[in-house]
Amino acid sequence: MATGNEYRQFILDQLADVPGIRMRPMMGEYLLYVREKLVGGLYDDRLLVKKVPAAQAMLPTGREHLPYEGAKPMLRVEEVDDSAFLTALMEALYQALPAAKAKSEIEQYALIKEAGRFQKRNKTTKEALRHR
Repeated sequence: MATGNEYRQFILDQLADVPGIRMRPMMGEYLLYVREKLVGGLYDDRLLVKKVPAAQAMLPTGREHLPYEGAKPMLRVEEVDDSAFLTALMEALYQALPAAKAKSEIEQYALIKEAGRFQKRNKTTKEALRHR
């Protein structure tokens, strides 16, 4: 069962005060990022966060759940109605997690190359529209 749009929007509304919060769709579920650090996600209408000491301290009764078969256990957040708590939890997770790894030169080159193709396609489309 995938996470519904209503639950996704509810969680986003609860996290509105968290700077740099975003969700990325992934196979019917959503990955949750705070200032580009992956902190958890929405899985089957459940908010799960990475199991790090900061999260365990704030969720002492938090139970481990698997987001999907074969994944690492994560902590389920039951206090989704408390916006202030969620904001503090996201900030604690952000502080506790390491910075995202820098992309390799090959990955950077691929991204630049793809961006160039997009710009070229976009420019060609604009020119075609102008000549109509």
